[in-house]
Amino acid sequence: MSENTQKCSACAEQIPLGIEVCPFCHTKIVLPPASSVHHETTELIVLPIKGEGINLRLSAVILDIIIINLLYLAGTMAFFLLANGLEALVNFNVQSFLDLYGAGTGITAGLLLWFFYFFLCETLFCATPGKAASSLTVVSKAGGRVRWWQAAVRTLLTPIEYTPLGVIIILATPLKQRLGDLLAGTLVVHKEKISRAEFHSPALKLEFHDGRQVTFAELSEGILYKFGMVRQLFLRGHAPDGSPATITIQGHFFRAEFDLLRLNIERYFNLHFPEKIIVWRLLTVIFAIGTGVALVVFSVLYADRLIALGDTGDPVIPTTVAPIVQAQPTAKPTATKRPLPTNPPEPVEVTFDTIGNYPEGQPVIFVGRLALMGSTRCNALTCGLLLENPSKPSQTITIFVYVGDEPNKMKPLPDSYTKSDIQVQLDDGTFAVVGYRLRITGQVCNTTSDTPCIDDIIKIELYQVQ
Repeated sequence: MSENTQKCSACAEQIPLGIEVCPFCHTKIVLPPASSVHHETTELIVLPIKGEGINLRLSAVILDIIIINLLYLAGTMAFFLLANGLEALVNFNVQSFLDLYGAGTGITAGLLLWFFYFFLCETLFCATPGKAASSLTVVSKAGGRVRWWQAAVRTLLTPIEYTPLGVIIILATPLKQRLGDLLAGTLVVHKEKISRAEFHSPALKLEFHDGRQVTFAELSEGILYKFGMVRQLFLRGHAPDGSPATITIQGHFFRAEFDLLRLNIERYFNLHFPEKIIVWRLLTVIFAIGTGVALVVFSVLYADRLIALGDTGDPVIPTTVAPIVQAQPTAKPTATKRPLPTNPPEPVEVTFDTIGNYPEGQPVIFVGRLALMGSTRCNALTCGLLLENPSKPSQTITIFVYVGDEPNKMKPLPDSYTKSDIQVQLDDGTFAVVGYRLRITGQVCNTTSDTPCIDDIIKIELYQVQ
């Protein structure tokens, strides 16, 4: 190196003495006063401060809208209970709640909630929960925290800017500002991005887009963590007061500038940053892949059983007039009946949990609630109906009732039937409809899907809850 040249601390190129900007890496060279320590101060503009684009802002907006709607829903529910009492939870009137939810006063309260949500969050914390989750924050364009009047201007213009017009304005402005930002003099910046770095060996000073400054009086080591597109630079050293200092720089938000900063730190401080894999992210990916493979294998091996379970889907009992449905086949028992002995055994009382323990042909007494089935098949002899467990409606069993106008039988169903068409004549001559609890005496059978059922029913009684 000649007397008329010097080495750039950022790129190590030979440059003329006295110039202020390196012609190779465009790093600003600032010479210290003669009385100071003979180490040059180098300033690196990493990423000029400007607002963030559409992607992160959109994710923040979606999360904020979800939170506002949840708050509005909770407030409406609280007002509904305050006006109607806690007993409204027992006899909940959906229509009354929806009328209150969409009433004029409710809409006014929603607009006020919208305003105070954005205004208070940005005034007190410089960010809403949605922005904070996306690492965004609002700052004054002149520097420093956003002021209350700036937050108010931004909030007042927020509803009309959540439109394609707001997107166009952000894309068209050089600093990625929406109309509220332009009028209030604010920027929505990424708080993990670094605007400038100042090197003065052995010290390092970093300035972030949100105005934070991190200073190392001495930098001792660093580690580069990588996983896929993710980059993290961990730095360790001492603060100006002598205490230990660490920082983790998230580099995947500005990859090219992050790599430039990392290389300059390594060269200037004569350090080498070892590369390591982010273990927890790797374990997460392995777990996700393993879970997906296990689900696929399970679904392939047990597909037949899953289909069989799906064929016995739970019925839904409507509380109002049931819609007309088209009749489709229901599984009929196909197993050959065992011949009954000369003296058939006495019927035993079984439940939804124990009926599967008894063989076909076993006389049983069974209690369940008559339910509306999605479809059934009636022939000249029987109709398939559905009983459900009153205490656990997901438990159901199929019964086959003889067709006829006599006790312990039922009227035949038309091809298109409704809830009112299902009428079973009890042993005493009265009729039971959907929702009645019945006491059935019949025999155990199995459907084609190998689930228990009851046929050869000889007695149907109304079951009185004790």
